[in-house]
Amino acid sequence: MNKKMKETWYKIEGYDNYLVSNKKRVKSLCNGGRILKPYKHKEDSVGFVHLYKKGSSKCFAINSLLDINKKSKIKNEFDELIIKVNQMFGVDASNYDRKRGVNEIRKILFVLGKDMGLSLSYIGRQLGRQHQVVFNAVNNHKSNMKYDPFYKSIYTQITIGEDVLLKEEFNTNVLTLPNWVSDSQISEFKETRLKPYIKMLETRRKQKHFNEVPGAKIKR
Repeated sequence: MNKKMKETWYKIEGYDNYLVSNKKRVKSLCNGGRILKPYKHKEDSVGFVHLYKKGSSKCFAINSLLDINKKSKIKNEFDELIIKVNQMFGVDASNYDRKRGVNEIRKILFVLGKDMGLSLSYIGRQLGRQHQVVFNAVNNHKSNMKYDPFYKSIYTQITIGEDVLLKEEFNTNVLTLPNWVSDSQISEFKETRLKPYIKMLETRRKQKHFNEVPGAKIKR
C-alpha cells in the first residue's frame, strides 16, 4: 500500500452506513468510524467484509466494493450527459417523440452509454426504452454513421463539441412521424429501403460526357 497516497473515502451504493477508500479499507459510520477488519482468503490478499443492512448481513470482496463505486460514478456521468445533451438541443430524449432529430439524439445516447460500459437495461431505463431498442441502436451505429449524414453531424457535435450542426439547422431538419411508427419500423425502413437505394446511387455509372471537336462527328 502506498503510504504517500492520500486516502479518499467513497459511499457504497445501497449501504449508506459504510464507506470504502482508495486504499481498500472499509469504514463503518455506525461505530464512530471504525475500520472493519477484513477476512483474509488465500486467493485474495485484500479480503472480505460483512456489511449489515436492515438486520441482515452480506459478504463483499473489498475489490468488488471499489468496482461498485466506480460503476456508480459512471452512471452519474451518464445521467449528467443526458441532461447536457437535452439542454444543447432543447429536447427531452426520454419522451416518446417521433421527431427525426430527437430519435437520432436518443440513439446516440444509447451508443455513448454502451461505450461507457453501462448495461443495456440501465441505459434503457434512463431514457424510457427497453434494452432491445438500445441493442438495435448500438448494433446499427456504424451503418448510421456511414449512410446518415444528419445522424453523423449530431454525433460529431455531441462527442467532439464542434458546432457542426447549428440549432437552427437541427430544427429545420426535423421530420415529424406518426405516433404509430415504432423505432423498429424506422430501422426496418433503413435496412430494406434506404440503404439499398443509397448503395444503388453510389454504384450508378455516371453518364458519359462528350466534348465537341470541330470537324468531327460523334456517333450516338
